[in-house]
Amino acid sequence: KFCLHKALENAVVKSSEYLGSEDYGAIENLIKEAMQTRLIEDHGLPYHENVKQRLQNILDRSGNITTCFDALDRVVGKLNYGDLVIYAGGSGTGKSLMLQNNCIDHWKLGKNVLYITLELHPELCARRMDAMYLEKTTSSLYDNLDSVDMAIRNAGEKYGGQMNIKFMPSGTPTTEVKAYIKDYIQTKGIKPDVIAIDYLDLLSP
Repeated sequence: KFCLHKALENAVVKSSEYLGSEDYGAIENLIKEAMQTRLIEDHGLPYHENVKQRLQNILDRSGNITTCFDALDRVVGKLNYGDLVIYAGGSGTGKSLMLQNNCIDHWKLGKNVLYITLELHPELCARRMDAMYLEKTTSSLYDNLDSVDMAIRNAGEKYGGQMNIKFMPSGTPTTEVKAYIKDYIQTKGIKPDVIAIDYLDLLSP
């Protein structure tokens, strides 16, 4: 890192000579050359070593994550780590409800879930999830707030996973989402197993 920093520093200083003549190609080459000053830690996969482990790694990553809906598992198959799953449908067809149900089910499996909403207030999302988890209507949650509070708290301790609901305004660029997730991991020390975004059309590229 030190060598890379110094190489870039030298390239920036030297590139000032080319600014006057507007030789931007030379500046670009200086920066590119400086960026190559680094140690390569990954030299590839040694084919003939740890054969059993590399085959097991593929098996562990492949198709062993349930969608939490038996019918979907049968139709589309189970998911792999790193998969991008998109729920698509017309307005009012239940995409958010599907996504929230999915998040609740993964949370019940002990997964760390990060739910990013660009539309609904996080407390409204949480109330929906309360109703889903307790199998109640949203209005009936208010019949006994103490029992709802206790049930959700106990569930958090029982399952062990974390569920965070984060509101980001419509039009938020993907770079801000990435920065937020990075900060979340560093600050909380928790790496999400599931990241749900509701919904993609409200993000800016």
